[in-house]
Amino acid sequence: MGVVICAKHGMSGIAICIEKAICDKIYQNESIQDEELTIIHVEVFEVNSDGEIFVVNLNHLITKELKEKNNLQEAYKMLDEQAFDELEKKMDAGVTCGKCFQEFAQANGWSEQFINYAENNL
Repeated sequence: MGVVICAKHGMSGIAICIEKAICDKIYQNESIQDEELTIIHVEVFEVNSDGEIFVVNLNHLITKELKEKNNLQEAYKMLDEQAFDELEKKMDAGVTCGKCFQEFAQANGWSEQFINYAENNL
C-alpha cells in the first residue's frame, strides 16, 4: 500500500488507478456525478523466473468520456507488459488521498460501488 502526505489528512493511504481528470476535480472540489464514471477491470498475468503465474487485478476508475474517446473495453486480460503499458497510458491514471477520495465521493452522492472504490484500491 502506498502512502501520501495529504495537506488535509496528514499521512494517508492512496487511492490508485484513478483518471487524472477525476483526481483534479477532487483537488479542486469540482463536482462530478457517478453517472459520468465507469470502472475498467484489468487482470495482468505475470510469470516469474520459476515459471509461476501470478495474477494482479487492477480496477481503474475513469470517466465514460475517456472510455469512449479511447475506445476502451469493460475488462482486459493482459499477458504482455508492453500492451499493459500502452493500456495504462490510455487510462491516464493518477492517484489521490484515499480519505479525500471517499469524502468527495460521498459529498457528490456517488453510489456505494464508487464510494468503496478507494477502500478496495488502497
